[in-house]
Amino acid sequence: MENADVLAIQTRIEAVLPTLNEYQRRRFCVIDESDYVIGIKVSDEEPERLNIVNADFHGEWNYSLLAYS
Repeated sequence: MENADVLAIQTRIEAVLPTLNEYQRRRFCVIDESDYVIGIKVSDEEPERLNIVNADFHGEWNYSLLAYS
């Protein structure tokens, strides 16, 4: 990641961190600079097995991945 990109991302993170969510909990985020393998094939069934709960506001962007009990 280029230094300018890291600075831009860090600026956004710092703007969001002081805010609270609807449950009055502080947000937490970090920059993940890990390298990941690209080109992994995912079947159509695999995402359907995830326990995804969409948020009321823009659920297509805002969602939670919940553990199965």
